[in-house]
Order: sequence, then structure tokens, then C-alpha cells
Amino acid sequence: MEFSSEHLLEVLAPVGAEILNNGLTSNGGMASVDGGDEGNGNTGTGNGNKDVKSKIAEEMSSKENATKNIASGKPATQDVVAKNVAIDSREITGLEIFVPVNDIAHDFISDAASRGAPIIFTAKKELAVKQQGNRQSSKQDYQNSKQDCQDSKQGHQNSKQDSSSSEQDVESNDNERTIQQSTELSTSNSSTLIYVKDTVKALATLAKHVRQKRLNTEHIIGITGSVGKTSTKDFTKAALSSINAHASQASFNNHLGVPLTLCNADKNAGAIVAEVGASAPGEIASLTDILSPTIGIVTAIGAAHIEGFKDFEGVLKEKGDLLESLPKSGTAILSADILSSNTFISANPNSKDTSENNHYIANQEILAQLIDRTEAEIFTYGISDSSRQRRTNSSNQPPASKTKVADIVATNISIDENLRATFQLESPFNNADQKIEVKLPVAGSINIKNALAALAVAGVIGVDLEVAAASLAEAKLSPLRMELKTTASGAKILNDTYNANPISMKAALRELASLNAKRRIAVLGTMRELGDIHDQAHFEVAEFAKKLGVQLLSFNEPAYRVDGVTEAELAEMFDGLGEGDSVLFKASRGVELEKILERLM
Repeated sequence: MEFSSEHLLEVLAPVGAEILNNGLTSNGGMASVDGGDEGNGNTGTGNGNKDVKSKIAEEMSSKENATKNIASGKPATQDVVAKNVAIDSREITGLEIFVPVNDIAHDFISDAASRGAPIIFTAKKELAVKQQGNRQSSKQDYQNSKQDCQDSKQGHQNSKQDSSSSEQDVESNDNERTIQQSTELSTSNSSTLIYVKDTVKALATLAKHVRQKRLNTEHIIGITGSVGKTSTKDFTKAALSSINAHASQASFNNHLGVPLTLCNADKNAGAIVAEVGASAPGEIASLTDILSPTIGIVTAIGAAHIEGFKDFEGVLKEKGDLLESLPKSGTAILSADILSSNTFISANPNSKDTSENNHYIANQEILAQLIDRTEAEIFTYGISDSSRQRRTNSSNQPPASKTKVADIVATNISIDENLRATFQLESPFNNADQKIEVKLPVAGSINIKNALAALAVAGVIGVDLEVAAASLAEAKLSPLRMELKTTASGAKILNDTYNANPISMKAALRELASLNAKRRIAVLGTMRELGDIHDQAHFEVAEFAKKLGVQLLSFNEPAYRVDGVTEAELAEMFDGLGEGDSVLFKASRGVELEKILERLM
């Protein structure tokens, strides 16, 4: 997505946008003195045909003219163009707008400029004073640099007289020094600095404009749930690859990630796929105001981020906000097992009864509540024929017009020795006699549901389901999710360290238990943001592991009430692993258990 500085001023007027400086180089970006493309703000490593010295001369001339203009009160007024947005200066390639989203990030504005960011947002006007000081000195810098160039040239002539064999080396050194000096001149003031009252609000404002005015697609997919958001996003992008769907590469699901997903999309993408997460009330409503989804997916709801929501009802209310944001012409896609069978049942306010029957009734009640939150068309997805049972809870029966069965179903499921699933798809989007086989390239039976949600989206949009299923076979999930690897000694390691809550913990333990192994070990760290249910949730996970016959090792979390293990002890354990052993590693991301596993592997 391309953005011009003039257009940004108009779009960001609500957040007080104004240009503090418009750079010192003629192209408004980094000077391309090394043969890179001209006029695109890229430092580049291209193979330009211009002589290096002549390019340096042009650069210096441009700087001198720009300095004269500034000294005479005539700042540059050229329109500067950037492509995409970054909030990490290390991601700047020379094309992106840099948006520092907090005070610390503002300290990296000079780094973003040195990397060639054509446009930089700032909420600190005092930076303009520093920029002005740099401008006053730039003319003298130019004179000094010009003298250095002359000195280098004379030095080269002297070297040439001393020895013809050193001529090439000296010229190379002269060019390197001159290029470095010229680059230093260009990086000090090469970026257009745009002041806004609040950089985070500016990013949201820009993203909302992109969504409303710049994208050429009608298909905006928002995905929420307590588990499976990122994997569902990855599968959905794969299923829609034939129409060039766009989705973020990482788990960008918050007040920064959703705007970045929109701003960095190809305006001609056939669909936009975005995660919508929340850790406190009101966040999903805020994000959907920016995203304006036309299709909404709710994967499963359970005890996640309880600390922010206080209780299960708070989580349920928040997830349902995605459905409320859908237009009447939109589509809601819901898991038929919305209260996942792996849910921490005690978090269900209706009852502490953990029986299968009670779980079924509670599931139907929650599904009905969500259905009542939207006027969009509804499709449900589930596994096998059991998902096709109608909701029959008479105490909370949804309106007859909204009573549905699972529409998208996986049947004839088989799981191989590496936990990869194969199944047949049944849906209203393919003929009953049409057998569509789906093979998933990643481990985890939980991914069957995530794939079904993706195929439901494909069916709603009108993508050929056989094409979508074939694309799923090539899908690549984000890292640290159900990664199954085999050590040199033959042991199997299941790395699911991206994040953890009671639902995903139980799901991962089920996957471990399904592996063909003589010994199964789970190395589990803390599940964060559980508030008052922290101790109870960890203990119930430990009890669940015991029922499955899994040996649980606690990494720095006493609430499991089992023996703890240190990194040194894990290393010793690893040395004793061999064929027939399977080990799961899982914890909330803040524990950084993946780094320990990386060192062990």
C-alpha cells in the first residue's frame, strides 16, 4: 500500500497532522549513492549505471540547494511517497513509514532515518528543533565533505605516482570513504517528519481510511476465540490463495497488529484475513471499528485472559462483540463445539458439573447466546456426525429461524504417526456426491477444526473447495505451534510454546497422549493472565495430564503441585531420551520456554 505525505496530512487531520520537516534530499528519502533505484527513498544495492562520483556530486548539489532553501525560509514542499508501515525500526528497508508507538520507540527515529524511512511519524515536536539544528550545520558539513573529497583525490594521485599496482585499491578506498561521508549527510535529515498528537491513534486512523477507501475487496475476515486464532488465520490465507488473500505473517491481533495488517495489504488483494484478540473489555469493539469485517469466525471460548475479563461471562461478551460488528449481509462462522471439549469446565458459570451431558448443554447455551448477537448469516463447523445434533436445550432454545446444525463437517478422519490429519469434507458448498479429501501438512488434530473454518470461508466467498483443499495441503503455520520434530536419538519433541491457556494446554496434552510412545513427558510452564483461577487452572491441567498417563514436569510453576525442573535438569533428561520417548513443551509466551528448548535441541 503506497502513501504520500500530502495525502497523509489530509487523512490524519483528526490527529493534528503537520509536517515538521520535509527532508534535505531531492527525493525526500535516503540519497541513493550506491547505484540503487532513484527517487524511491531506498538506500538500495542496485546496479545503477551512473558513475559513483557523479552521483555523489549530484547528492551534494541537492543538499546545498535544500540547505539554501531552508535558510531562506523556503522548506522543501515535494510530495514524498512511502510504501507500507513499520513500528520496528529494524524492519525499515527504505520504503516504509516508521511509526514509533511509545516513548522508547521514539528513541529509534534516527535509526529509522538512517535505514531510509521516507516518512516518520512523531508525537514529539521537540524533535523538529533538533532537526532544525542539524539543518543549520548541514551546509558546513557539505563544505567539509567537499574538502575531504578533494583531499582523497589528491591522495589517490600521489598513490598512483608511487605504484601503479595500488591504483585500484586506493580508488576503491577513496570511493568507500566518500560514499560513507555522503551517506552520513543524507541520513541526518533525509526523512519527512510528520507530527501527530498520538502516533497509535494516527496508525488506527490511517488503517481505518485504508479499509474504507483504499482496498478493492469486499471480503474482510476477522477471527477471534480463546484458541486457534493464528492457525485459523494461516489456514484461511492458504485456502484463499487462489484469490491472493492477504494476512499478517505474525500473530498481529491487537491495537497495533490489526492496523498494520490493513496498512500493509495489497490494495488489490482478493481478501484480507485478520486476527482479532483481546485481553481486556472493549478491545474487540475498538478493533472491529477499524476492521469492519464482513465475515467473522469464532473458534472456541474458554478461560483465557481471565485476569483482564474477571470471569467467563466477560470473555464470552468480548468474543461476541466481533459478531455484533458484522453487517446483515455478512457471515458468521462458529465452531459447533464453541465451548471446546478441552475447556476448563470450572470456568463455566452455569455449573461445576463436568459430565459430558452438562458440557453439551452448556455448549448449546453459549452457542445460542452468540447466535443472538448477530443478524448475519450463520454457518457452523464441527467434527464427525456428532456435530450435526440439533441444539435441544429447552431452557434456552434459540429462535427457530436460527436453529442450525453443523454445516461444514469433517468425516472419515485419520491421523498418521506424525499427528497429521486427513479427512473428507461435507458442506453446503459442494455436492453430496463430491468427495473432497483434505490433507493437513501440520501436526495436531485440533487443526482439523481450524481447517474447517478456513474451508467455510472459502465456500462463503465462492472459492472452489477442491482448489482450497489442495492449497491447505501446502499451508505453513506460524512458528511454535504444534511443531513435531525428532531428535538424533529418535525421541519426538512437540513444540507448542507460542502461548498457553487451560484450553490449549488440554488440547496439547491430548495430542501428546495420542503419539505412539512408551514414555510421554510434558514440560509445562506458567499459563499467564488467569487471575483468581490461576492456581485452580494449573492444578486441573496437572490432574488432566495424570488421567492421560502423562508425566508432568513443572518449569517454575508451583501451582501444578508436581516436582519442578530446572534447565540443567532438562538438559540431563534430554541426554537420556531415545526412540519411544515423546516430550511436549508448552507455556505462555512470556516464559520463553521456546528458547530453552532451542538450546536443548
